[in-house]
Amino acid sequence: MEKDSKHFDWVAIANILSDEATPEEKQIFDKWISSNNKNKAYFNDLKIIWNKSGTLSEYDLIDVNTAKEKVKRKIKIRDNNKFFISRKLLKVASVFVFVFIIIWLTYAIFEKASNKHFQYIESVTKNGEKAQVVLSDGTKIWINSGSILKYPDVFTGKNREVFLEGEAFFDVSHNKNKPFIITTSLIQVEVLGTKFNISSYPDDETIETTLVAGTVKITSKNIKSKSGKENYILKPNEKATFLKNDNTVIIDEVITKYYTSWKDGSLFFNNETFEKIAKRLERWYDLEIELTNSELKYNKYTCVVDKDKTIEHVLNLLNICTPIEYSIKRKTITIKQK
Repeated sequence: MEKDSKHFDWVAIANILSDEATPEEKQIFDKWISSNNKNKAYFNDLKIIWNKSGTLSEYDLIDVNTAKEKVKRKIKIRDNNKFFISRKLLKVASVFVFVFIIIWLTYAIFEKASNKHFQYIESVTKNGEKAQVVLSDGTKIWINSGSILKYPDVFTGKNREVFLEGEAFFDVSHNKNKPFIITTSLIQVEVLGTKFNISSYPDDETIETTLVAGTVKITSKNIKSKSGKENYILKPNEKATFLKNDNTVIIDEVITKYYTSWKDGSLFFNNETFEKIAKRLERWYDLEIELTNSELKYNKYTCVVDKDKTIEHVLNLLNICTPIEYSIKRKTITIKQK
């Protein structure tokens, strides 16, 4: 419906039928429908079919462009450029024509609504922070320190996809018809409904996926293995470690609480090097740790750290196993081995 009210505009009609028309569109529509009784009759027919059509959940299986062209071929143009449908044609082909019209209008409304309302949300946690979000499908996600989670406000299409940089624990709402996909820098993890943890920090040498319950599939075109596999299926209590330096995957059976307890306020270190522990403590406490002795980096520890404990308490705990000296200046801790 152009501003001169001489042409039929499909999007404007769709907006009128779905109560989403702008004031300008309503004004133009009023002029168009009042200028000609046939316009009014034609719109009333459209409205009846629209109201009876309900929601076309399978609209994406229909060739919309073909339908639109068939509708256009059924329309005659008068000398004055006003569009109308002959009464004889309405009697013979109205059912088919209106079905095609409704298909196209439903598509137009869906596309308009998607473009208008769909948007991505970024949840960012700084070092020393944690967050929890609940997605539109009911999925719960705990986000660890120094992480970024990007997700849509509503899920559309065949998949539910989010993007992660850092670490998060997922409790995914089950939907067998719409897989949940987490995309990181190098791998994708696909699930239907399950609980698992992903650690994918840019400065780490690995990406770790630890499965608590359910099943997940890990996929990457960069994955290399002797068997030539490009994806791996994890079972509960398994951890897949993707090695960034050579694009290989190692799968181990683990105690999952060592990798998921952070969301409940504790860090488990199970025979881990001081270098790796230092990285996790930096994110946990929002500070920087400098290890002055290279041999200190490779000392291994097994311990539990609660978030309510101070960094001094943690360092004194580590000192029991390996004598160390440390100094704290603002947010930088320098550690050396005695």
